Amino acid sequence: MFLDIAPLWSEKRFWMLLTCIILVFALSLASPSVKGEPNVIIGTKTGIPADATIKKVTFDRSGDDLVTTFQVKGSITNQYSYQIAIVLYEKNDGDFAFKILTYPSPISTEPQFYIKDTRKSESIHSKIERDTWTAWTPLSLMNYRAHFWVWIGVGEATYYSGSYTTKWIDLFEFSSTKNFEITLPVRLTVRLQPSVLASQAKLKLDGSERSFDTSGECAVMIGSGVSHEIEVSTPIQTSQDTRYVLSRWSDNLSAKERRSISLDSDGTITLSLSRQFLLTVSSTYGTAKGGGWYDEAATATATIEPTEVLAEGILGMLGVRDVLVGWTGSASASGNEITVTMDGPKTVTATWRIIYSTTFFGFVAAIICIPILLLALLWKRRQRTAPAVSAERLETPSIPPIPPAQEKPPTTLGLEPTKHCLECGLILPMSAKICPKCGTRQSYFGEDLAESQKQVPIAV
Repeated sequence: MFLDIAPLWSEKRFWMLLTCIILVFALSLASPSVKGEPNVIIGTKTGIPADATIKKVTFDRSGDDLVTTFQVKGSITNQYSYQIAIVLYEKNDGDFAFKILTYPSPISTEPQFYIKDTRKSESIHSKIERDTWTAWTPLSLMNYRAHFWVWIGVGEATYYSGSYTTKWIDLFEFSSTKNFEITLPVRLTVRLQPSVLASQAKLKLDGSERSFDTSGECAVMIGSGVSHEIEVSTPIQTSQDTRYVLSRWSDNLSAKERRSISLDSDGTITLSLSRQFLLTVSSTYGTAKGGGWYDEAATATATIEPTEVLAEGILGMLGVRDVLVGWTGSASASGNEITVTMDGPKTVTATWRIIYSTTFFGFVAAIICIPILLLALLWKRRQRTAPAVSAERLETPSIPPIPPAQEKPPTTLGLEPTKHCLECGLILPMSAKICPKCGTRQSYFGEDLAESQKQVPIAV
């Protein structure tokens, strides 16, 4: 039984599908391919000598060597030149910087690494096993470049007058679709400064935490040609008033703690941390500004506002205030501003002086004087309300007993009679009312006595 496909051939849709299948098949024969493996080029050509037909070329890294394997469908012979051209930029114009190649006999018996800029060749270690040529090229010859593009070929070399020309037999031609991108691992070394923080510093690469060795270095292998996230955790607190923060990355001065990095070759970057000291600013009054963390050797300025503060409560109502005098502590200054050189942790304290107003002194005087005046007025009032005492009662003393009569001396005719003071016994004239010695007032009884003595006859 046969399928009648004649109606299908008349349809335009069938012809379009057939054309697409043919184009895809043609492109697959003309382009290198990857079979699920990175950095592997699969040959595509057939129908030429097997020894000159590329089967597979691989690229890998082992330590500090670029390891290449060049496999053909036949055997590796000295009849052909097997070449791997290394391009350091993405532009696909056939230019190259280096070549890993074998020369056909009698040009050379050893594989070579050719440097185009210097036009010099270096011998490299290699091994040939039937259909496979393996070469170990030191990456140092390529400045440790691990991200590059290649094109490969097999040809017949003709040597003439110190140079040779190549007639290509199997070649991935130079076009935008033929150069093949190679991305090998690169070694990233992060160096910490200062290294004494190696045990405290933490580094993250693509989310995985890494640590520094005792010398302050962290070496990791990362993919070349792609972006990676790298992060350092700061600040690192070494004491209550000392810490370290990110200063800069050597490859990117503007990068922050978290950044991206992409390498085409092995590289070393330095992570520099700077030391900071804490400035502590304290004050009993006002608002202190300027305290905080400062870089080592930086100049810090602290200020206080306001410089005069009224006292709380009734003292403030009386005009009592605290006035800023200056600063003490790690540095001293007068006024509301102080400048400190941060060569270590610093502490400055604002000093204040209390100022008493005339209102305050008047208030204190009033507090003292008013009670005194009130007491004086109260005493005076009490004096006015006390009962009156007669002057005679106050001034007349009690009459003492009359002393025994003494023999009085005879008086001379014409002399005034005398008497004795009732208090002190002083001889007084009979007419004396008050004793000049003791001030005692003489009683009326004494005056009566004097009158009686006047009637005594005076002897002649």
